[in-house]
Amino acid sequence: MDRVNGLDWIDIGGGRRGFRDRNDTAGFPGTEITAAWLNAVQEELATIASLNGAALAAGDFAQVAVGIQSGALNYAAGAGGTATDLTAALYPPVLARKPGMKLRVLATYAPGAGGCSLKVDGLAADELTRPGGAPIQLGDWAAGQCLDIIDLGTRYELTTLGFTGLPSNGVAYIAAGSYPWTAPEGCTRVKASVGGAGGGGGACGIDGGASGGGGGGYGEGIYPVAPGNLYTITVGAGGLGGTLAGNGTNGGTSSFSTRISCTGGRFGYGISSGYQASNAAGGTSTDGFLNLQGARGSNALPAGPGWAGGAGGSCPRLAGTAPYSLGPAWVGGGPGCGGSAGGCFDGVARDGGNGAAGAVFLEW
Repeated sequence: MDRVNGLDWIDIGGGRRGFRDRNDTAGFPGTEITAAWLNAVQEELATIASLNGAALAAGDFAQVAVGIQSGALNYAAGAGGTATDLTAALYPPVLARKPGMKLRVLATYAPGAGGCSLKVDGLAADELTRPGGAPIQLGDWAAGQCLDIIDLGTRYELTTLGFTGLPSNGVAYIAAGSYPWTAPEGCTRVKASVGGAGGGGGACGIDGGASGGGGGGYGEGIYPVAPGNLYTITVGAGGLGGTLAGNGTNGGTSSFSTRISCTGGRFGYGISSGYQASNAAGGTSTDGFLNLQGARGSNALPAGPGWAGGAGGSCPRLAGTAPYSLGPAWVGGGPGCGGSAGGCFDGVARDGGNGAAGAVFLEW
């Protein structure tokens, strides 16, 4: 758009061309209004008036206001590019960046790991950050979400993170085995909470003090998924309690696809006579946003003429216990809990308790 450029315009201040009324008495001609200038003004206003998709109407005097109200000037209906390098196209195209300019971009992709950039129209790409300037992280928004962005001149910044709601769906897997899970329609990321299985407790001889099995490792995180894709959930089996003064066995590994896995607790140590000084380590977690090691199995405690079998270790965040035992061993009392060792205070040899199976919980 240009200022009036017909004959007999006047300077209205600062070099701006403006209109002058015709004054026959003073002998001043009015400013010439050209068709080219009128057409430019008409099309400028018509462009704004038609942003809401309605046809121009002679009797509607609010179409420019409605067009501005629609927000279409700053809305990109589908960001292209890749998960780490977004592109957005506005209409009309932006020719220069302006600090403070707000954009609304419908994200085609969920963000990848390692930060993200944004390229608007033909301008140079620049970093897109979280509020405050931290790099974009995996899970900050889902494909199909609308992002509110502000241009700070040196970078683009999300004004809010895309995901603010609580999960509305969930499923729990608490029995050992392998299970298929298909991401439902509209689900683009899932929170997985995973616990490895508990280790089996050690067995005691007629006067031995064995140790309990370790608890499974625990981890959790939020991971991108594709609607309709199949993912495998694995729940580790609890370790077996030892027999004939022998060791138990390790708990199995639990996992969500290849995204996160948690190993089971180690086996409790058996002993035929005397005190077992070794105890079982807890399992570990890999590739979670939170990774916690399971509790160690406990050593035996003196009990009268014999021993109380060591307690099983627990899996963090998953309630469960297998306490010290003066008699038959306790099995793991909750997901990922190790089995206790058999108690031997009465001259009777006892087997160790089995560890509990692990668990996988999904929320979306």
